[in-house]
Formats: sequence, structure tokens, C-alpha cells
Amino acid sequence: MSLSYLDEYQYEDFYHCNEDALRIARKLRSFRDEGYCLNNIGLYYYEKDNYSEALKHYLSSLEIAERTGNLRAKSECSTNIGVIYKTIGEYDTALEYFHSALEIDKVIDHKEFISIDLANICSVHRGKWIESNSDHDLQAAYDTLRECYEAYSPGTHDFIAARIANNLGALAIDLKNYEKGTQYYQEGLAAAGRNGDKVAICSITRNIGSALKHMGREEEALSFFRDAISLAEEIKAGRILWDAHLETADILKKKGFFLEALGHYQDAIDVIERSRSTIDDEDLKTSYLRANRRLDVYHGAIDLLSLMHEANPDARHLEEVFQYMERSKARGFLDSLEVGRVSAARPGDPGIETRTAEIRARLSGLTRKRYYEPASAGQKAALDLELRSVEDEYQRLLREVRSRDPLYTSLRFPEILTLRSAQKRILDRGTVVLMYAVGKEFAYGLALREEGATLFRLPPVAALRDLVSRHLKSLTDREHPDPEAGRELFKAVLAPGLDRPFKRTVIVPDDFLHYLPFETLCPEGAASAAGIAGDVFYAPSVSSLAEIRKRAERRPRAKTEWLGIAASGGNVPDIPPLIFAEKEVEDVARFYPSGKRLVLKGDEAKEKTLKALRLGDYRVIHFAAHALIDEQKPVRSAVVLSSDPDSSEDGLLQAREIFDLRLNADLVVLSACRSAAGRLVRGEGLVGLSRSFLFAGASAVLVSLWPVDDEATGHLMSRFHFHLRRGRTAAAALRLAKADMASSSGFSHPYYWSGFVVSGSAGRRLYGNRRERLAAAGALAVLAAAAGIILTGRNRRRGRPTRPVDRKKNAGVRIVSEGKSAAREASSKTDGFWRGGGRKASP
Repeated sequence: MSLSYLDEYQYEDFYHCNEDALRIARKLRSFRDEGYCLNNIGLYYYEKDNYSEALKHYLSSLEIAERTGNLRAKSECSTNIGVIYKTIGEYDTALEYFHSALEIDKVIDHKEFISIDLANICSVHRGKWIESNSDHDLQAAYDTLRECYEAYSPGTHDFIAARIANNLGALAIDLKNYEKGTQYYQEGLAAAGRNGDKVAICSITRNIGSALKHMGREEEALSFFRDAISLAEEIKAGRILWDAHLETADILKKKGFFLEALGHYQDAIDVIERSRSTIDDEDLKTSYLRANRRLDVYHGAIDLLSLMHEANPDARHLEEVFQYMERSKARGFLDSLEVGRVSAARPGDPGIETRTAEIRARLSGLTRKRYYEPASAGQKAALDLELRSVEDEYQRLLREVRSRDPLYTSLRFPEILTLRSAQKRILDRGTVVLMYAVGKEFAYGLALREEGATLFRLPPVAALRDLVSRHLKSLTDREHPDPEAGRELFKAVLAPGLDRPFKRTVIVPDDFLHYLPFETLCPEGAASAAGIAGDVFYAPSVSSLAEIRKRAERRPRAKTEWLGIAASGGNVPDIPPLIFAEKEVEDVARFYPSGKRLVLKGDEAKEKTLKALRLGDYRVIHFAAHALIDEQKPVRSAVVLSSDPDSSEDGLLQAREIFDLRLNADLVVLSACRSAAGRLVRGEGLVGLSRSFLFAGASAVLVSLWPVDDEATGHLMSRFHFHLRRGRTAAAALRLAKADMASSSGFSHPYYWSGFVVSGSAGRRLYGNRRERLAAAGALAVLAAAAGIILTGRNRRRGRPTRPVDRKKNAGVRIVSEGKSAAREASSKTDGFWRGGGRKASP
């Protein structure tokens, strides 16, 4: 009975019918029926764009299907879970569930379900191709669609026919065969019409509009988009609605109908924001916003407002630009700050803590095998598969905790600041914030000052990317300098926003600009690295910077001044030991009072020892160690500590473990190679170790953008802490330390020091009173006498190993991955597949 409601799009009746059935099934202890009802309730939430609730019900249904051995139900649940992950943009996870469903459907020989599975797998591969421009993904999409076509028997079911024709049309459009693509779409539309499938009709109507738009038939395209909008509103298909609004807005903007276009952009953003608000996992929220062109909506609105502002300057345009920039930037991180606050305040549950400890122990054991034990390619693949399975189990446990704990369910995530509130909370006369938005074709900068804002257009994205690559190569190539790229970048990305010298410049980068140390840019005729007068630090977004500051203001000052951890990392295979790590920490320790510092080095620098400390008692935490960066799985990125074969810990302080540290640090220093690196996520930035420490409670993090020299880094850190203890802010201390290095004899090239940047709330003095400054000056005198270094002049290079040891094997600067670059080249492609995916309802 309930399925008839679903077929008629009477979702509320469908929901209530299954809720009633669920109560009866549980009363009768009919587990199979309970699973069917949970699956159908998940379908209801999916159609309402409430992805977290849908996923929760699907997973519960899948658990029952596995327990009862119900293969068909397991196939249905796996498919529906895959559809959720595909919609959100977690393509690899979606593929795992779709392939699981396919294997089951082959066993039970369900031809219709096999066709649905293959159509879904094809859709995922094409989605991956749109992001990566990988020939492998495109070929996989074609191969899967061919298999789907061969498995499908014509005339058996119009539901399948509509989807196959739609997918054929999308791939034809990708190859710019617009006439053929439109023909396939029309066939799919006819099949959907015969079946009364309004969701497919709506999606294919939108896709025909997109094909016509590519062919230059924009008036016809608008007609199809408006029909799609009308039908999507009727059946409440938000997944199609926002996309049709985006396509309509793009055409109207091109035609000069700016106000009408802005209305469609705003409508699209409203739909996206509503759907995003239903997701209760920050990582999934991040994936949702970056996937399926959703960020294009925000960037399109920014571009439109820029055109409107050029034609008719109005402060309200700048206020809206600021809002759209903030809403498209680091939203997952901003939400995670509130989650971190609740996690720190939440009392422990013995049962949950026991389960958590058991899973963590398994993760640690698998990680130890992965990094420390030799294995064949097949063994590594099996190990990675097992590790991923346990990681998924850990994520499910976290979701379970958050779904049941009232502290989490009552969470109120931070609001995005308005321009005026940002000026009030962040800015003063001496501070400027430079925000950037990088779309697929265009890029913009917005300079925020206490008295107003300035919007400026950057070079086309391809040209901007080339300038950044050239400049980074110049900074890291000691033999072939290219100062011209830095000058051009200064003129393009800094000069329009710097109408006067500022004491502090806050950089909020976007996309590949996260790889750029802006303070190294300088104008024509200026000295090296002298382009920005004053201190420079970075922030994921203006709203997140305000939250970090607020968090720091409401907590007491840490009791102990400094914690230093020196780990050479020599026990990890293929990673050379850091010869100067212990000396670096010993030298820096002298700047801090003996009774208010702690040094862990050698065998003391173990993961178990570190975790046993009350880390919230330390104001500054300094790591001199190797960093392992996993760009595909950022939670696996780690600081390499001393290994302990007798401990259950693996010696790798991974990002997932850093999340659970309860810090009260004003500053964490990651003196390691590429410690700023991570997975570059559109709309979120670099996700890795730096974000983990900020989440855990650090107010600021000092990190490196590329592999660094061991000895040079030790000198830089000594200078940094000297200036910090003299009453400078973290940003100022880093600026002065870099200036010291630039004037030295041995490490003057920017390669040695310009890759270090500080992110977070780095504009506040940590040590300001006279007694602390005198103590630091005395420590400097002792250090200089012991080491033979004159910090303000040219330093004598200490004895170095025959082969300089970088803090990461295979040193080299990875500017922008090939996949990320290719994704921009694929910007004209659209996701023409039916956005709902082939989901399965239970009888």
C-alpha cells in the first residue's frame, strides 16, 4: 500500500504508512518487515533532501538485512546508501555500495536491479570524471554503460529505459555531439512519460535545456529550464531544482537581465543551504558543497554582483559578495569548531569509550602494519581494504553517538558573519582582510577594511594558476629565480586591496591560492619578500577566525608556557632521521622558564607519553618531527613520533587522533615538511594536520607549505621563538625570523624559510610584560654564546651532513595536483545524469 503513495509522490502519506507498519513489525518482532519499513522511511527522507536521516535509516535497515540473510533487502539498502553518497559527492564510497549491490543482484539474478546498479555505477564514474578529467574514469563510465545496455532487455521496463537513454545522452553531450545527445534525451523523456515517472521527466527536461544551451539555442533552453523548475517545485525535487535555477541564471546573466538572474542564483542557494542543513556530519557537508557544481552557484552570484557593481557601484553589492564568499568557504571547518566545543564539554560514556578504544586499537594495529612492516602489493591492497572498513566502522560509531546525545542533537552551528559584523569583530584601522574566490573560469578578490570594502577582478583562472606555479618554482628552485611572476602576482592579487600600508594583513585564500605564501610577493623595484608591510597570517574564512578568537577569549590561560617534542622519525622505513630535531627543541627551550617548560625527545617522544599529558595545560606546543601527508585520506595524515613496539600506539599521531586532543594552546608549531599540506577540497581549502590542531583547540598553527631543510628550520625556529618571547605576535615573530634568515649567509634563499606560514588567530601578543621580555633576552645571550650565532647579522653555518636531510623523503614542491588542474579544464561539463540515481523501494 505504501508504495502506491510513493508512486503518486504523496510522500507524507508514504511516511506515515511506513511509520505505522514499523511499530507493528517491532511489536511482532518481525525483523524483515522492520528492515523494509526502515528502508522506506529512508526513501522518504531522501526525497525530502534530508540526507543524514535517510542514511541513518538505510544503515539500520542494512544491518537487519545482513543479520537476517535477506539478500534482496541488502541489495536495496546498499543501492540507496550509494545514492546518498553519490548525491553528496563521496564517489568512492558510493561505488563500494553500488558494487556490493551489483554482486548480490547477480547472485539472485535480478535483471532489473542489475540494470539499475550499472546505471548508478556509470553515473558515479562520470561524476568522478567531471571532477578529475581522468580518462580512466571516462572509460569506466562508457564500459559500465555498455554493460548496462547489454544487460537491459528493451521493452521490459520504461523506468530503466529512461535512465539508459538519459545516460547515453549525457555522454554524447560530453563528446560535444549535441544533436545525438538531445535525441537520446528525447527517447528517455518519452519512456519516462509512458511510465509516469515525474522525477525522470523533470531531470531529463533539465538536461535537454542544458544541451540546447550548449548549442546556442538559449531561448529554447530557458523554456525547458522553466518547465523543470515548475515540475521540481511540484514534486519537491530539490536535487534538480537548484541546478535548473543555476542554468537559468547563467543564461539571464549573459543576456543582461541581472536582477532576474540574481533571483535565480538566490533561489538555487536557498535550496542548497536547506539540503546542507540536514547533514549532521561536517565531512559530508564539505563533500556536498564541493560536488556537482554547487559551488558554481555561489561563484556565479559573485560574478553577477561584480558586473552589477561595475555598472552601478553600491555598498549593498559588496555586502552580498561578502556573504556569498563566506558561504562558499570553509563551512565544514566552521561547523566543526562548535562540534569540538561540545566534544570537549561532553562527559564520557563508559560503554561508548570502551567501543571507541577497541576500534582505535584496531586502527593503530593496522596502521603499524601499513607503515612499519614490509608487504607485497597484494598484501598492501588487502590491508588498505581492511583499514578502510575499520575507519568506516569508526565513523558509524561517531554518527551513532551524535544522533543519540542531546548535546549534539541540540547543536546550533555558528552563523555566517555579515560584512558589518566582520568589520566590527575583526577589523581596526591597522588591519585589512583580503578574501579570494576562485571559480572555474574567473576569480575575484575582496579587500575588507574598517571603513569599507573593495572588490577587484583577478586574471583568468588559467593565467592565475600559471603565475602561481611559476612563482612557487622560483621560491623553491635555488638555481633559476623568476622574480617576474611574483611581481605580476603582487599587481594582480595584492595591490588592488592595499591602498595604504597596514600593520596586519589577514589572507583568506581559495582553491590553489592556498599553496601561495602571499608575503613573498613584491612590487616592481622592491626588495625580495618586502611586498606586504606588516604582519601576515591566514584564516580559513572570516567567520571561522571570529569563532577561533571567541573560543580563545572565553577560556583561562594555560598554566605551562611551552611543550617541545623532538622525534627524529628514524624508525619509520624509508624516512631518514632528522639530525637536528633534538637540537632545535633544546635551543628553543632556553627561551622559556625552566619551571614552565617540558621537553620530550628520543624515547620520551612517544605517542603514549604525549597522550598521557594534560595537553590543555600548555600554552605553546612545538613539534620538530616528520609529517606524513595523505592527500586522499586526510584523517591518516600524521606527525611521526618515536615508535614503541611494546605499546598499543603506532607512533603516528594521526589527524583523527588530534581531533580528540583537548588543547588550550595559543600556538602549535609544526616544524615539519609540508605540514600545511593535505587534501585540497574546493570550497574548504587544505584539509590536513593544520585544521586538526585548530579543531582540537589551538588558536594558531605555524606550518610549512613544502619540504624544508632540517638544519635551516632549526635556525628559523630559534629566531621565531626569540621574537615571540620578546612580545611579538606569532605573525610578527615569523616575519622577523624570516628577515633574519634572509640576511644570513647560509640560508638566505627563500627556499629555506618562505614556505612557513601561520594560520588562525595569530595577531595577538602571547608575551607582553617586561619581565618576560628580559627573560627572553637573557636566553638569547646564552644561546648565542653557546652556538656562535649573531641573530641580527650573518650566521655561521653549522656542520651539515654530506647529504642535506629534508624533513620528507623525495623532497619537491607539489604545487597543484594534475587532477585538480584538470578539473578546471573540465569546467564546461555538466552533470547530465538523473540526479536521484536508481533507488530501490521495499515491498
